[in-house]
Amino acid sequence: MLNFQGMRFGRLLVERRVAGGSWLCQCDCGKVTVVLTSNLKKGNSRSCGCARKETTTTHGRTDSPEYLTWKAMKHRCVSKHPSISPNYRERGISVCAEWDDFVIFLKDMGTRPTPRHQLDRIDNDKGYSRENCRWVTATQNRNNTRQNRYIEFDGKRQTIAEWANELGINYRTLNNRINRGWSVARALATP
Repeated sequence: MLNFQGMRFGRLLVERRVAGGSWLCQCDCGKVTVVLTSNLKKGNSRSCGCARKETTTTHGRTDSPEYLTWKAMKHRCVSKHPSISPNYRERGISVCAEWDDFVIFLKDMGTRPTPRHQLDRIDNDKGYSRENCRWVTATQNRNNTRQNRYIEFDGKRQTIAEWANELGINYRTLNNRINRGWSVARALATP
């Protein structure tokens, strides 16, 4: 039977064997942790987890909504997945070089105003940068996609969804009216 007591594995000093084929270890950071024998033998455990945290982040925000948004933004722009790539990578949508650093992204964008806010590109044909991004609500984000149809009436240009919301008309009803060839004035004026 192996005896690791008193041995050092990275930042871990093995104190004693505990039940289940594990070892009680003291980490250099001060935390006590239990490690499986196999993880010590293979070198898979070399700290209580503090070493990984130190090397992966210096900002301490890896669980924040802004960090998750940043990661998703970067993923969309490099993904080769057929459901993502045509809308981002293949269109040349990229993340500016400055935003390869999360800290700079956060400094430029700030925290989300509310949990309901999302990252939006102002011009959908341009990439992610301080000048082209903003925090918006989901409704605002949906109204800023390439698939939207705009209707202009009385000098005002809005998406069908925005007109429907403003006039209290069901979106599908208004969309169907336009698709059937109704005039914009008739489609918007009919209750």
